[in-house]
Formats: sequence, C-alpha cells, structure tokens
Amino acid sequence: VIPYTGGSSSVFSGVEEFQLMSALDSMEFWADHNGCDLTAESMPITTDIIAGGDGTGTHYRYNGCSDGTIVEHYAINGGGHNAGLSQVEGVDVTYDIAFEFIKKCEASVVESPTPLPSSSPTAYHSSCLVCTDLVTPWMASNTYDCSTNWLINQNCNENPTWTENNYCQLSCFLAGRGYDGDICCVPPPSCHVCTDNVTPWMESNEYDCSTSWLINQKCNKDPFWVASKFCQQSCFDAGYGYEEDFCCVP
Repeated sequence: VIPYTGGSSSVFSGVEEFQLMSALDSMEFWADHNGCDLTAESMPITTDIIAGGDGTGTHYRYNGCSDGTIVEHYAINGGGHNAGLSQVEGVDVTYDIAFEFIKKCEASVVESPTPLPSSSPTAYHSSCLVCTDLVTPWMASNTYDCSTNWLINQNCNENPTWTENNYCQLSCFLAGRGYDGDICCVPPPSCHVCTDNVTPWMESNEYDCSTSWLINQKCNKDPFWVASKFCQQSCFDAGYGYEEDFCCVP
C-alpha cells in the first residue's frame, strides 16, 4: 500500500528509511520525465461516495508533454484504498475512465461514433425547447463532446448530476434518454415574433387571445382563423399553431 501523501508503508514493514513519493510528487516526476509543463492544470470534479469519499475531487493534467504523452491524475477526496470504485461526473473510474486513458495512450484508431438518431418533424409544438449540448467539466477537460455514445448510453436521465445540469440535453433527447419534460426542437429552429390579433367579433365583445375559450376550438382548425392567423401567439402556445409557425417565447 502506497500512502497518497507519501512516507513509509506497511508493505515495507514501516521502515522509516524507506520513504515513498506522494501521488502528486510522483506525477510531477513523470511530467518532468516526459517534458510536460510542471505546473498542472487542475479542475474540480464531482464524485460519488461509494468509496467513502466526500463527493469532491480534482483532475490534474500536465500539458505540453513530448510525443503526445499523457500525464494526468484524479484525486478522489477521502476515497481511500477503494477510490478506483468511484465515479467521476457519473463515469466509472475502474472501467470507463481507465479504458479511455489506455486507448489514448496506445493511440489506437477509434471508430467514429455512430450518429445519434434524429428526426425532422414537420411542425413544432409550443412545448418544443431549443435544447443545448453542454458538456460536463470532465468531458470538456478530456475533449469529449455529446456525440460520444458510450457516455450518452450510461448517463443522461439516469445520472442525477447530468439531470440537475441538463448536460448533453439535445443528444440525450435524440437518444431517447431525455430529461423529464423535455421536448427538444429537432432541428433547432429559428423563432419569429408572432402577433395576437383578435377577430372582429372578439374585439366587439372585448375578448383577448390569452384568455379566450375560442383558442381550443379555432386556431388551425378554422379556415377563417388560418387565413388571417388570428391569435397567432396564443394558438402556438396552446399547441394549435399555424403551419410553419415557430413563435418566440414572449
């Protein structure tokens, strides 16, 4: 057992004269050996508490290494000997992160990710959202984007951290793993400003579009309303929008 902070170890009978490097000293040694910048780039990470950690940690990465060498380190605060059983940003350390690190080190040819399924609906509903594809901090530091299928298949709405932050919102939705209540616009459209002009009858009876019971009966169901696009915004908001309309949220 090598103590994270270095020093003597029970593996060597606790002999004080036999001192081991700390984890970070060891990383700095390898960074120097491989011609990397000796000041590591650090980023806070979120972990689970399976291994006894406190849910926090740090990802250290040494840049500028020669010949594409990779020197990086994940510190799981409080993780102890079983830190390898933890997850970082919802991704397993033991298999996924370790496997990806080995693949990068071996510089093996990685197949292009299979394109995520997509669809092109002919009309948009008012509940359609312009979704983002925000990556997690760990993904950003490892140059992954939301098209990375193995991350999508393991996380999205099954990962509380991803759900809380809407990570890879559009890609998760397209993969059938969207967050609760999300109906993402596919493809993301450009909205336009819609009007809410009332019919002459509504005007004479002092009805407005936002409160009228007529919305559920008219809108795109009534040729007269369709011709003039009466209550355009309200009809769209109610899910009865006119053809090709995608109204901006007021």
